[in-house]
Amino acid sequence: MSKWIVFLGLFLSFSVLARTNDALMRESWTRDLKSLLAEIDIQDTKLLVESEKNFLLRFTLIESAWADSRFNCFYGGWPSVLRLSGGKKLCQMPTRSNPGYSQGTCGKSEIQCQPMLFDKGLCVPFGSAEERRSSFSNCEKKFQAKGGNYSFLDDPSEKDLLELQEISLVAGEVCGPHSKSPQKNTIICKNIMKKLPDGLKSIQQGVARSTASTAEDTGSVSEVKPEKVKKAIPEKVVVDSAPELTPHNEEDCDEPSHSHREVQTFANALGQVAGSSMDTIYEDMKQKFQNSPFCKPENVMNDPGKQPSGLLVRLLEKDLRGLEYNGNIDDVFNRYDVSSSVRSQVQSYASQIKSNSGDVKTLRLRMRAIFYQDVLGNQNLDMSKFQNDIAQELVKDHVFKTGDDGKPECPFISKDAFMKAMKGRANVMSKYKGSVKLPDQITIVDYSRPSNERRMYVLDLNNLEVLHNTWVSHGIGSSDNGAGTDGLGGSPEMSNVNGSLKSSEGFVIAGKASSGSTFGNNVILNGIDRNNTNMASRAVVMHEWITPMEDYSIGVRDWDRERKKFSGPVDSVRLMKNINPSTASATELENAIYRMTDATRVSKYMATTEGCLGVSGAVMKHLDKKKRNVSQLEALRQDLPGSIIFSYSGPEMKSNFF
Repeated sequence: MSKWIVFLGLFLSFSVLARTNDALMRESWTRDLKSLLAEIDIQDTKLLVESEKNFLLRFTLIESAWADSRFNCFYGGWPSVLRLSGGKKLCQMPTRSNPGYSQGTCGKSEIQCQPMLFDKGLCVPFGSAEERRSSFSNCEKKFQAKGGNYSFLDDPSEKDLLELQEISLVAGEVCGPHSKSPQKNTIICKNIMKKLPDGLKSIQQGVARSTASTAEDTGSVSEVKPEKVKKAIPEKVVVDSAPELTPHNEEDCDEPSHSHREVQTFANALGQVAGSSMDTIYEDMKQKFQNSPFCKPENVMNDPGKQPSGLLVRLLEKDLRGLEYNGNIDDVFNRYDVSSSVRSQVQSYASQIKSNSGDVKTLRLRMRAIFYQDVLGNQNLDMSKFQNDIAQELVKDHVFKTGDDGKPECPFISKDAFMKAMKGRANVMSKYKGSVKLPDQITIVDYSRPSNERRMYVLDLNNLEVLHNTWVSHGIGSSDNGAGTDGLGGSPEMSNVNGSLKSSEGFVIAGKASSGSTFGNNVILNGIDRNNTNMASRAVVMHEWITPMEDYSIGVRDWDRERKKFSGPVDSVRLMKNINPSTASATELENAIYRMTDATRVSKYMATTEGCLGVSGAVMKHLDKKKRNVSQLEALRQDLPGSIIFSYSGPEMKSNFF
């Protein structure tokens, strides 16, 4: 323990120095990372994958999110891939598994040491099994013999920065709290995970040197001359990775002057009007939203054009319980516009059940199955009859709320969140205008609302309407395990601290659409507020996450006890439509019906993440202004980069911009 305290003290001293020299921060981070990889290297012959059950049960990411995953282990300091060999999963040599590996000038029986950890151009023997096992330590010895100088990190290229980031993220996956690798429980792994975010922070500082002339309430950054910035870091990386803090100059902009006048006009309209004028804007937007397709009850949980509302199916299930005994069979026929042929068959089954002339269990299942099939296949069903009932179900599931008049209400952004967003937006535009490529758009994440509410709103400020409205998760790291102050995920604890697993509040500029090995496709988030300065170092991004009715939108996944993993999603609607009620066994019918009822369950609140913004992976083409047949995450990946995002946690929150 005393050694770790000394080591931590040394690390903190490096961090203090790094505030004036980001190259020292990269050096400190690199040394710590190498300590971690040395531990991994020792155990690389024991890389057996642990049971995925606990991980997958807790974080049921849809399979596509993992499709792009490449690296999940290290070999000799190089990110690599686990492969099955002799019944065990072992880390493969980078020469076989890492497309970025370069032999350089090394000979056939040598391996090039990882350039970002040992400098470029170092080679060590790689012929025998012993040499392969010792490749990492041999690289370290050669690096130290050469002087152990990290000066090659003083002026990293764009490629170097990306490689450093990838190594850090893979290390996080190998040693992170939800890692499947056995190394995650080692002492070095536990300690290094506390330091890795600072390494990533140093990378971000290196990328964003052009931002160094500003001073925030939380501290100041040393000034760097623009000429040096342009030479050290390609302009493209500066724009994509961090917001510019230089004043916006219209003379240097390709946009026509009239677009600037329009932006300024809108900034005046929203940033300078006060009191009742802003109230009117808010109320008009709220009314327009609540009268839009976003708030039609049957539209909310899934695309009803693809398959009927999941909540309608749940209502049907309630109406079918004990139908053969309660005498309201004609009422149910009429309510669901059941065809005459199905009515006749259902009445026949009901008569047989009452007279006990057959297997009662099978008859009940057949009756329910053909009822399901008729309703699921009825494209002309009059949905107006179900609007209020579905809305009541949405209230029960905390997706809608009860309004002041006692009726179900489609929630809109809280007024305080809207006002703070508009006030802060004007100040963000004044300071970061050159980085805001979409000034007529703002996203408000209203964390003060329950997480089952669709509490993310992307606003079109030109037309004063909602472009996107979807669910968004928050971090699990709060003392209430993410349940929030209301027990439903509302007003969760916020944090800017590395390792807190909490979400951050305040203003953000959405960066480029990206892709990573842990959470798949995502949107980079550049924190610019006092409460989210560590977003980059914490690798907080917007990624795909499960919706409250994910199983109905995408499909039910079964846990395979023998294979110890989940099956691929099964479309419960398609399964029910394709089954033959008159010939299927009771077991087959029961399975199909169980899948339907299971798929229409709604979780109490949206599953939490590790601090990121998790948004819906369901396809909601019917609510997309551009009618794209893509997931809501993908639509946001296309629409958000270059726009402002404001995360609101409640009336007491603080910000640099209001």
